[in-house]
Amino acid sequence: SVELPRDGKVERVVDLGCGIARLTVALAERFPDAEVWGLDIGGPLVRYAHKRAVDLGVPVHFAQRLAEDTKFADDSVDLVTAYILFHEVTAEAAKAICAEAFRILRPGGVFDVTDFHTGDAIPKEPYRRFMRYIDHVYNAERWSHDFVHSDFLETLRSVGFEVEKGTSRHWGIGVYIARKPE
Repeated sequence: SVELPRDGKVERVVDLGCGIARLTVALAERFPDAEVWGLDIGGPLVRYAHKRAVDLGVPVHFAQRLAEDTKFADDSVDLVTAYILFHEVTAEAAKAICAEAFRILRPGGVFDVTDFHTGDAIPKEPYRRFMRYIDHVYNAERWSHDFVHSDFLETLRSVGFEVEKGTSRHWGIGVYIARKPE
């Protein structure tokens, strides 16, 4: 489940870093009257995601684009999502992506982000700290260590969002709800 704008209006949805479009397809099924877009930098992912959506009979638009340069007009999107994207990019890219989400969202629109816990919210147990380090070093998660030690809520605030920490959807993963002021 994703957070909705307070007015409940969802006519255009953009899923950043859509990968093979598991979330994107679910969003299109959840909002059958909305125009749903999946964006990813990886051409093969976008092609596979498109084929998958067609095979499932779910209408979704796909484009190979940078999350920080979506090509959408200002204030033209109701809901933007990003699932496990931000630990995959540099801090500079994260801020640029957040700024782009803010730009394309309409006033009152929501940026719903699911990713690792950051800052004071990261689990402190030795086992979890060790596993985060192992994931960073041996699972090619180059920027994940920097991300979890950042304050992602502050990154969202720095571009203009009103933010709150959402309820975790599953173990080890945080939810960040950012609203564009009305």
